[in-house]
Amino acid sequence: MPFPNSPNIILTLLKVKKYHEKYEVTNSRQVVGIVRSLTRDEWKASVETKINIDYKVSVNAFLYDNEKFIKVDKTFYKVERTYVGGQFVELYLNETRLAQDDFFGELPNE
Repeated sequence: MPFPNSPNIILTLLKVKKYHEKYEVTNSRQVVGIVRSLTRDEWKASVETKINIDYKVSVNAFLYDNEKFIKVDKTFYKVERTYVGGQFVELYLNETRLAQDDFFGELPNE
């Protein structure tokens, strides 16, 4: 069993520019994060604002540079909301229907 607050996910932060229906990846890097459960209040807020939150991931604040997309395995997520708390930033992610073909540029292949 892993220790509490131990990194338990590898994700790729994607900084992008949108061109029509495609996204140019201007910067990407892999980081480790901690998947966390949504609290009851966070879930309620997402329902009230009609923003679907699929994941909450914490990463070190100095690693996050306002990237708008995150890739985990072969799934792309949009960062819907962030919360900075000390040395960590909480990223609230919504799963997208985007695929590898919707991006071009520095996207690492897995």
